[in-house]
Amino acid sequence: MSSLSPLVFIYLGEFPRYGESAIKLACETSGVPIVLVTDHEVPTSIKSWSVRTQDFYDPQSFTSSSQLITQRSEFRNGFWQKTLERLFVLQQFQRVSGDNNLFHAELDNLVFRLDRFESQVGRSLPDVTLTLPYGAREVALASLMYVRGTEPLNQLVHFANRGKNYSNEMHLLAAFGIEHSDVVVQAQSLESLTSATNFHERSTGSHFEAVGSNWMFDAAALGQWVAGQDAANSSALVSFNHFVNEAIAHTSLRPRTWLTDEGVLSVEVGDQFLSCYNLHLHHKIHTRIPTTRHLRALLSCARLPVRVPLRVNWSNIPSAGRRAATRVRRGIGL
Repeated sequence: MSSLSPLVFIYLGEFPRYGESAIKLACETSGVPIVLVTDHEVPTSIKSWSVRTQDFYDPQSFTSSSQLITQRSEFRNGFWQKTLERLFVLQQFQRVSGDNNLFHAELDNLVFRLDRFESQVGRSLPDVTLTLPYGAREVALASLMYVRGTEPLNQLVHFANRGKNYSNEMHLLAAFGIEHSDVVVQAQSLESLTSATNFHERSTGSHFEAVGSNWMFDAAALGQWVAGQDAANSSALVSFNHFVNEAIAHTSLRPRTWLTDEGVLSVEVGDQFLSCYNLHLHHKIHTRIPTTRHLRALLSCARLPVRVPLRVNWSNIPSAGRRAATRVRRGIGL
């Protein structure tokens, strides 16, 4: 049995096309055992890593909390409700799996050498902590989380069930961090590193300082700079890299990223060099980076001084234009 804490992905709903590539990349880059928890069928090639929610999950505890998210439930077939429910699934999975410590990442994240994080950083943390990045003072993201002990997720589920409304699970997580500052550790993020305000005032500063400041998690901004904005949130016909989200728009600091020979994502921000343990690819271009060689090419493009087009957003092109483009593509053999 592995002594390494597992990385648990949870995806509720029809499994996305990019998911197969995401899991295969995680197996190559994460350095820890992988578990994929879903409530739908997954491709045969990744079934050996999958666990079905039907095998252990009781949704009864989530029933009342499902009404607390004020974002409309019609959006992407209940997207905002599912992002909260996965935290309930994670809590129950930890209970039945017996994993005292675990990582959790959203499926559209690349993850890097979590074994090194745990040995060099994680084990310096107190035994009961939940570490995650913030995108703003009131916005915490579960893009990548490190959970030590069973109590943090138990407290989080209890907090969610108290009946207060939140626009989404990110605001709920930030509110949980304020009330449970003895448990929540804010990982540095590109947003916090470039912010004029202190994200860490309301978190456990002593925990943060105790493990050093040469590491970070990507909340959202780094992945958007490297690989662009989610095409589903854009009306653009072509998606480019170097997307600047609102959290870092105020600063001229821009990151530079490399994948080291040891498989660690190295990030340069101003005069700081940090090890980053995930890359949040909102653009979901995982199928285009099936290996670390392709990933290195993507990072090289992000280091260029100009924006690089990454994908044509066919769904944003009028139908007549799509038909014409298809004829052209067929004519030139693409």
